[in-house]
Amino acid sequence: MIVIADASVLIHLAKAEAFFILERLFGKIIIASSVYREVVDEGRGKEGAREVAGASWIGIRDVHDQEKVLLLLQELDRGEAESIVLATEQRADLVLVDERRARAVLARIGIPIKGTIGILLEAHRKGMIADVKEALDRLIAGGFWIDRKWYEKAIEAAK
Repeated sequence: MIVIADASVLIHLAKAEAFFILERLFGKIIIASSVYREVVDEGRGKEGAREVAGASWIGIRDVHDQEKVLLLLQELDRGEAESIVLATEQRADLVLVDERRARAVLARIGIPIKGTIGILLEAHRKGMIADVKEALDRLIAGGFWIDRKWYEKAIEAAK
């Protein structure tokens, strides 16, 4: 299974003390080099930087089709644009991303998506985390925004 991750999921799971879930669920993930720079270099000292830099199970790849990246930059940031193009180049089975516009692009091109909340719910179903509410509360405390309706739906889904 080829899994591509954008920065948001990496950062948010690190903030929620749940970064370990990624390796347990997916074994290996791939990130675009711009995502690595965003999280590790530009994010030095912040949540996610140490975790990503030290994760031997994360592969870093350059994106080749810069024309597609430039087109996507009209509506997305560089990390999201490169993650989407990388997903097409690598023929990814899944992209881990939270941003709504990036998810819409991926849905249009038919690549499956999973966000931070979906990852937490899957980890809970597989017994990797005991309390989804606690993990969601840590996410929110770390700056993750979730609509109250979706917060309650996620907690209900975990029961």
